[in-house]
Amino acid sequence: MCNRFTMTYSGEVLRQYLGLDEIDEALGIPRYNVAPSQTIPVLRKQPSGKLELVGMKWGLVPKWATADSHASVGFLNARSETVGEKPAFRDAANRRRCAIPADGYIEWTTIGKKKQPHWFRWHGGQPFLFAALWEPGTPETAVILTREANADTREFHDRMPVILLKERLNDWLDETRDWDSARTLLDVTARGEITQISIHPKINSSKGENREWLTEYRDTLFG
Repeated sequence: MCNRFTMTYSGEVLRQYLGLDEIDEALGIPRYNVAPSQTIPVLRKQPSGKLELVGMKWGLVPKWATADSHASVGFLNARSETVGEKPAFRDAANRRRCAIPADGYIEWTTIGKKKQPHWFRWHGGQPFLFAALWEPGTPETAVILTREANADTREFHDRMPVILLKERLNDWLDETRDWDSARTLLDVTARGEITQISIHPKINSSKGENREWLTEYRDTLFG
């Protein structure tokens, strides 16, 4: 599961990485503690074929969700193995694929009542992309795809976000591809590509964010 992530690079670095003409300052990049239900930057393809980075609420709400249904809260994550079959995601998997730029995500180790956060990053610390789906609405909403954890991460959780290789982005966003074709673009992340450090537990709260919380920290309880 992924319910917290980061994008610590500046808007200009992200603009160059994605090859965009500009990035809207209202997206608030950089971000140091992105939490559920917040507005996140989402990369999708316009009908003209041009890429755009827009703000969406993190938590996909299917168009059929009613105000009193569980689905109205929004789905943060969806299993890449089954999204083509699930009613909540099937249409988006075929027609509304997108990508979410990030440079890390957070998982926790728990002992007793203490939670030690761990920041997972691509080897070298460069930006990367989460494979994701989006749904129209007011606001538009998005969900991050997940897969079985690889050897670098399964000690902390049995799932991890699907990291989309940048060179496959245009094919992933191509609406002429159905899900059966698009899913072949999702690589299995190899051992040694993801690194992690223990970070400050102040980041456990979703009510704030601070670059200093992402520095290495280890509570003595965890050794």
